Amino acid sequence: TEIYPLSLHDALPIYRVTTKSLKVSGLSPNTNYSYQVRANNADGSSSYSTAGKVSTLPNAPGMPTNVKISAAAESITLSWTAAYGATSYEVMVGSTVHEVKSTSATITGLTSFTSYSCKVRAKNAGGTSSYTDVQTVKTKAKTPVNITAAALRDSVTLSWDAVSGATSYDVKFNGVVLNVRGTTTTITGLNPNTNYTYSICTRYGTAASLYSTERTVKTLPAAPAVPT
Repeated sequence: TEIYPLSLHDALPIYRVTTKSLKVSGLSPNTNYSYQVRANNADGSSSYSTAGKVSTLPNAPGMPTNVKISAAAESITLSWTAAYGATSYEVMVGSTVHEVKSTSATITGLTSFTSYSCKVRAKNAGGTSSYTDVQTVKTKAKTPVNITAAALRDSVTLSWDAVSGATSYDVKFNGVVLNVRGTTTTITGLNPNTNYTYSICTRYGTAASLYSTERTVKTLPAAPAVPT
């Protein structure tokens, strides 16, 4: 069998093989080539096949540069300078890889007040670049949300959404701080028909988030006196 590869730019030699496959090396990356095949035996050669076309893969892209990272309570945002030849990027945060098409990515669903390692590499059909140097960033402490207050005449019950990674919560009620392990607490012994202020922060061991916006709750009035 004779295989006659023809570059769109350069004529290449005829390859004579006795098998049904051929690997041609030394070609240029990211280049279009055409090829034809004919069969040979002692009596002569067939006509060449219709020309086929194939493209070599591009070289792997360069490595991204100028990686910048910022963190929120439950997300990390990365941005970088585009790498030559890249068609996409792989962003590794912790042990999870995220593929993106742009030069920035925001990774959500993370745990607050937790350190994550981050790195980026470029990708195309020809392969991947090396990863950038590992950078470690810590997500911010998260203030509790969806705080509700239910008042009776002599008590107020506060509740809020749990924060992932929290060890406890500090409840500041009328200036007095109470440490709470769960996500609800009832303050008793209050005066009826009285305004009380409250706010809550998340504790991570010895560290803590900012307090939530201070709010006011009013206890219910005392029951009316019995008519005389």
